[in-house]
Amino acid sequence: MAMQLLQRLDAHARLAGRRTAYRELCAGGRELSYEQLRDGAMAFARHVRSKIAAGAVVMLCVPNRIEYPVAFLGILAAGCSVFPVSAEITDVELRSLAVEARAAAIVGTDRACAALKEEVPMAIGVAEIFASDGAAAVEPGDGALDLLLCSSGTTARPKIVLRDTASLDAVSASMCAAIGFTPEDRVLSIVPLCHSYGLEHGLLAPVWAGSTVHLCGGLDLGIIMPQLENGGITLFPAVPSAYDMMCQVGEAQQLSFVRKAYAAGAPLPKSVYDAFETKFGVRIGQLYGATEIGSVTFSDPEAAHFDPRRVGVAYDG
Repeated sequence: MAMQLLQRLDAHARLAGRRTAYRELCAGGRELSYEQLRDGAMAFARHVRSKIAAGAVVMLCVPNRIEYPVAFLGILAAGCSVFPVSAEITDVELRSLAVEARAAAIVGTDRACAALKEEVPMAIGVAEIFASDGAAAVEPGDGALDLLLCSSGTTARPKIVLRDTASLDAVSASMCAAIGFTPEDRVLSIVPLCHSYGLEHGLLAPVWAGSTVHLCGGLDLGIIMPQLENGGITLFPAVPSAYDMMCQVGEAQQLSFVRKAYAAGAPLPKSVYDAFETKFGVRIGQLYGATEIGSVTFSDPEAAHFDPRRVGVAYDG
């Protein structure tokens, strides 16, 4: 069965192709429309399939740049399993994960490709992601199609966990229903896309809904605060430490565009919640999930019985 996320991407490209899918918040400020995202992903999928067999594991080691969603979706469209890893990972950790995952290829930075020259038979540099020709859809083939992620290692050594594409479709639909992603939303994405939380709320749910993502490379308040104040951001998923830093450093400002802000990755201290609401006039909801299954509960700050100390109720399903 074809992945619904890719079908929805194609639908957005056909019905509202000029709508911005990704805007890069760094020097140059590159943008991708939904049509460009779809065409770029399909072209990269053909490039991947010309080098790698369907069903193979492909590591993805790219920073939070617009190449990331093109490569991620392209690898899945090629019928390969995608294994995102941090662009900050050490060479030793990268090699260990490549061996453990039996990776057939790496799509990544020059450093990552060089580090795995002995461990994987194929390396595809970041420059090749946009250099592919042709946008026709590719046939995935008979190989397994999965997402591999590194667990957080909260209670033991980090492990590689596997989620199939049916589960990705399910959690994407559930997140959109629970949180309310829409085509009119602008999402400020500051959590690394290699993490389950960042991937789901900076790629899976926005692409499912057709939202626009403002992609930030990290916790840079010089970029984040102007976006929240004047950039039309409506959804802001972040970690508690980011909200705490904004309370400590950011200038008091009513964030009138922000419709929902929420935290995950760690418990949100009530003191941080109170300070943020007082300083910026926005309630912070909470979300809970796990790398193995994705986001599963949401505490909606717009709900009548909202309690900032709780992670909310389970998604449908």
